[in-house]
Amino acid sequence: MEEVVLSDGPVKEVAQDAQGSPSRDVNTLKSSSVRGSLGLSEEADGQSASMVQSNVMSFFAGLSKEDKRFVKDSITYAEVGADARANRRRYPADWFEHYSGMLWSIGWVIEGQPVEKVDKQYRGSLMAAWVDVMKSKISADKLKASLEAVSMIESHQDTSEAFNGSIRKDGDMRVLPISITSDKRIELWVSDMRLIVSSWSTDYLFWKIQHNLSQLDIRAQRFTIGRRDMDTSRAELRQIVEELDAIEFNFQV
Repeated sequence: MEEVVLSDGPVKEVAQDAQGSPSRDVNTLKSSSVRGSLGLSEEADGQSASMVQSNVMSFFAGLSKEDKRFVKDSITYAEVGADARANRRRYPADWFEHYSGMLWSIGWVIEGQPVEKVDKQYRGSLMAAWVDVMKSKISADKLKASLEAVSMIESHQDTSEAFNGSIRKDGDMRVLPISITSDKRIELWVSDMRLIVSSWSTDYLFWKIQHNLSQLDIRAQRFTIGRRDMDTSRAELRQIVEELDAIEFNFQV
């Protein structure tokens, strides 16, 4: 494991290329993974936030570092699997359906119907639209924590550049609050968001500024999983995801 010190102090841990081929048809990537930390040398138990590619995760009390690793591995696996089956830029609805199916294949239960908001002439900011969609689905604490996690990414040059780079590449982002339910299951809300604008400025984070007449697509789905199902998939999932290219930063909150 090679350590590279970033410009303002955080350390990226750069893993060397792994050998072997991933299973479950996710076999298109075999390169190094990059993990960074702002104040955390390793993922810790309890409340925290993380960024993996264009995914913003808020973890709540009661989650262990093993729980968090399983969630991160799950979303990376689902994203790569969905990309192999649908073009997310051209067919975002189909892509999200495949994404949900990939999570289901490793033990996540799809709870209820997906929430959708599609507006071809949207005026406003992406995060304001996200709050409007999710305020009746999750608690005020989860809304606040998710918005704070996005702000943390914006506040540091390295995370901002990595996040914006992922969005420019794929054209979307996801906000994911993760918590423990009263019956001790892991609850994951996935909100996949896309805002198609007529112009792109690298000087601003596009989800924070106001846009006129943009095409907005938001799709959200609730998932849960129990400890037994996590344990069944954990080792194989970790082996698969270790082969994939992913940029990760962890934050204290």
